[in-house]
Amino acid sequence: MNGQATANQDNTTQAPPMKIDVTIGLLKQKTNVLALATVRFNDCFAVNGLRVMTGQYGLFVSMPSMKKSTGEYDSIAHATTADFHEQIQKAVLDKYKSVEKTRGKPSLVDEIKESAEKIKSQPNTAPAKAKNMAIGE
Repeated sequence: MNGQATANQDNTTQAPPMKIDVTIGLLKQKTNVLALATVRFNDCFAVNGLRVMTGQYGLFVSMPSMKKSTGEYDSIAHATTADFHEQIQKAVLDKYKSVEKTRGKPSLVDEIKESAEKIKSQPNTAPAKAKNMAIGE
């Protein structure tokens, strides 16, 4: 080699920050998928089909994937570094939360949590086993 830097060598210069624009489409159904998102990177590449979801540990972003014939899922697009994964998560969740606030209603997450709390606080009202009774008794 003649001493010139190649694409595979470590350079001290860093790429400029990535511009990430997010579009959110809220879903009306009350499931664990709260919204769908499209993410544009530097106004030149877009990824559709990200899902804002709620799970056991709160909100998270699920990257687009497709189901294989074996029943397993393969990701279609994903971040290749933890840092970039966090940037995408933050951008999508921040946009989701701002859209939810401007909607003027409690978020679906809040509604789901509230419903779960109501269910937990209710006493068990399962009916006792019915006795075998004849009609008219």
